[in-house]
Amino acid sequence: MKYLSDEINNRIISIVEKNFNVVLVSNVERFSEFFNSLLEQREAFPDYDENAMILNTENAQKICENINNQIDTHFQKNDSLGFEKLFPELVDQIDNILLQLEPVIQVEQNEARFKLLDHDKKFIGVLKRIKILVFHIQQLLKKLVNPLLKLLRQKQLNDKYWNQKIPLRNVAFRYLRNRLLKKLSDVYEDVFKELSEKSILFWNYDESYDEEYISNFITDNKSTKIKSGTINPETIISDLEKLKAVITKKSLDAIEQCEAEFEDNCQKVGTIELSKSKFNSSSISKELNFEKHEFTKCIQEWDNTLFALGEDWELNYDLESTRYSAIDVFYKFTKSLSVKNKIKIYPQFKEISGTLNFVIDKLNQPALNIQGMERLIILSREPLQRVLLSSLLPNLINSISDIRLEGMINEARRNIKNQIRSLVEKRAFVKTATYDKKIKSSDIDEIHPREFISFNILPKFLASLEKIKENISIESKDIQSELINLGNMADFSLESAITAATKENLDLSEIKRIALDGIKVSHEKKEQLLNEFNSLCNKVLEDLKHSVAQYCEELYGLTQSSKIIEIRVQLAKAKAKAKMKETRDRLFLSIRNFLPIAFERIKVYYKRIFRFYYDTRKQFGLSESAESIASEVSDFLASVNSSLEKLPYIYR
Repeated sequence: MKYLSDEINNRIISIVEKNFNVVLVSNVERFSEFFNSLLEQREAFPDYDENAMILNTENAQKICENINNQIDTHFQKNDSLGFEKLFPELVDQIDNILLQLEPVIQVEQNEARFKLLDHDKKFIGVLKRIKILVFHIQQLLKKLVNPLLKLLRQKQLNDKYWNQKIPLRNVAFRYLRNRLLKKLSDVYEDVFKELSEKSILFWNYDESYDEEYISNFITDNKSTKIKSGTINPETIISDLEKLKAVITKKSLDAIEQCEAEFEDNCQKVGTIELSKSKFNSSSISKELNFEKHEFTKCIQEWDNTLFALGEDWELNYDLESTRYSAIDVFYKFTKSLSVKNKIKIYPQFKEISGTLNFVIDKLNQPALNIQGMERLIILSREPLQRVLLSSLLPNLINSISDIRLEGMINEARRNIKNQIRSLVEKRAFVKTATYDKKIKSSDIDEIHPREFISFNILPKFLASLEKIKENISIESKDIQSELINLGNMADFSLESAITAATKENLDLSEIKRIALDGIKVSHEKKEQLLNEFNSLCNKVLEDLKHSVAQYCEELYGLTQSSKIIEIRVQLAKAKAKAKMKETRDRLFLSIRNFLPIAFERIKVYYKRIFRFYYDTRKQFGLSESAESIASEVSDFLASVNSSLEKLPYIYR
């Protein structure tokens, strides 16, 4: 006998489709739309191009920020989410159908109830043996009694199995509603586990763009660009589309399994195998509330899982944004330095070359005699002193200072620190990287990205910047000092040539050689200083890039769960150590402040005690009074004072 009609079966399938499947499918579509949106933005992501790094890095950072905002919206935690809110009509509509069933029906037990079955428990097996024995005795009695009833022309006893009363409606409530909710909860969990896994896969695809871009900056391999292993995002999205059909199949399987359990238990209830007391309305109602609670718990814990996944994904983007900001700072530093050098420094070095070449050309003019050579040297020295010594070299020295290489490093430092301050203060954190299971609210911890970076990464980076500044200060001062010497060297060579022309007995060529040699040495010195300046700039850029690259690499460590746990332990120890040091310093400061006061008080009390002791001894004649000042001393002081009065006022 079948206890559930096809009509009711079809209506339950329709209700689950409209009130359960539709909700899950809408979530799948929401994830598909989210992935497609990210895919569109990633297709517009710029390539790593050394010729357009500022623009490309800014665009990369903007795309990251946009995606980060979308992740934040998509994985937003919903604390009010629960079964009643997500599936508000599911239970009520199933109840309305099941209420059409009879509360109790009476039927004849089927043959299987009078047979020992393989899956029967031992106790049930014993009871069944007794039942079968009683039934056979009853049948035997019937066979004995029926002939007598036939002779007496009485109604004979029918040869049939015992009857059973089935609380049909409550059995239906248990298996076609309560147990169905449990199985639908399992379907919900399977679907959201799949959504979580697809999110991780898409995250890996999404992250590959940033890793490829930043890895190319870190390695600086200009001959071969790094290409990350590509994950096909279309496959992930198409798999989500297939998930819709899987939802329908799994929900149908759940209904079929529950109907099979319903039919099977309808045959057993009211027999020794299954007591009717287990299907009273109170226990069925409690079971319903329990299944609703468990379903709500499943919904909320999967919401926790996706929230934690989103927070972890966003943390990556926070760190990527910081890495892009550091790269952007480096390339803006590079461009600013290049522009300043082209506008200010290189033209002035060129003017110095022009002035020295002018002097050389002037000295190479023909001179008839030593006096003529002397005039040429004097005429050459005049523009050298007026242009080179008084104008060009001081201006160049000031321009090197005006570039403010150290100030530019400080500005880069400020920009990077400001970027860290702009990070979200705290993020949710769980000790997992797979997100393949439900997460309890109690398992969600908090981390503070700013604090982690400031404690573990930033100090090393700032120390490397300080080292760069020290090198800049030393080398730029050396270059500026040598520039002064360059001018003095050129002027000294001309002065020496003039002295040689007037005082020493040298021929014309010797005098000219003295003048030209100094200018040529100055010219070579100028080229050397230009090379040193270029070397300084290149060294600064190289060191800064190395520092930024190392900073970016260490930021990547914060994307690893194990590394974060390690840093948290280090941070806790450092905080405890700092607090202990602060307490110790306060104690020492209090002692240092107290000791002088205590010492002064002791001195005052000591003097009082000593004076009291001395006065007491004097009163009792135990000590003599101090002697008066000798007359010789008073006469000497009077004489000195008289002599001072006689001196002029200025001497007094």
